[in-house]
This record gives sequence, structure tokens and C-alpha cells, in this order.
Amino acid sequence: MFERKDEHLTIRKRHYFSEEETDDRIPYVAYDICFGKKVVGDIQLSLIMNDYMYYYGHIGYHVLKRYRGHHFARSACILLMQEALKDHGIEEFVITCDPDNIASIKTIEGLPRWRFITKVNVPKDHPLYIKGERVKLIYKVSL
Repeated sequence: MFERKDEHLTIRKRHYFSEEETDDRIPYVAYDICFGKKVVGDIQLSLIMNDYMYYYGHIGYHVLKRYRGHHFARSACILLMQEALKDHGIEEFVITCDPDNIASIKTIEGLPRWRFITKVNVPKDHPLYIKGERVKLIYKVSL
């Protein structure tokens, strides 16, 4: 079992999803974000970047409401980027968020070597649009 730690946090690999296991045929790896023995959220790494995944980004994360405000998402992103560089050779990451998600904007802008790329409208035929997500902020981040 993979575990990578910083002084406060661990990401623990939960499952590798192959192309055959996903509806959109995009492989990804899912991790738990752990603080001590508590799971405080989850984070995913997409292993492919293409036009479809551009609106999702390489990295998606969620911290449980009661654990927010402790920078767990930022620390988990850094750990995940280190793992992705080592195991998959990914050097630059696309990370997206909704324009009204201030917590995610702060998380992304707290990462090393981030840069804002653009604000984009989600295409009407994209699954995110169908779920009600109309606009995304696109960032690129590297270690």
C-alpha cells in the first residue's frame, strides 16, 4: 500500500481505476487524505490529460466539512504531485475549480508555482455542464 507523508498529513492509495473500470475510459488513482488515523477527505489523480479532461483537471479533491480550514487539500495536492512526478512522470498539472469556490481558489493559489491560465465556459455536451457546472477557472501548477 502506498503512503506518502508530510509532517501533518498522509495520502493513502485506495484504488487504481483502469480505463476499463471508468465510464469515460480515463484511468485515475484515488487516495484517502488522512490526518493521523482519521480519513479527512479524498483526492484523485487523472493519468491522462485531453480535451475532455481539461475541464476536470489532473487533480480533484474533497475535504470533509468538519476538517476544512486546516490546509489539508493543499498539503494533499503537494504530496500527490510528488507521487505523480515520481511514478508517472507528470511534471505539470491542470487543476480547475468553479469561480465561486473561494476555498479551492485559495488552495490552488497556495500551491507552488501556480499560474492562472483562463476562465472557460464548459461545453454544453460535457458531463460537467449536464451536472450544472457552467464555468471553470483553469490553473497550471508544477513543483
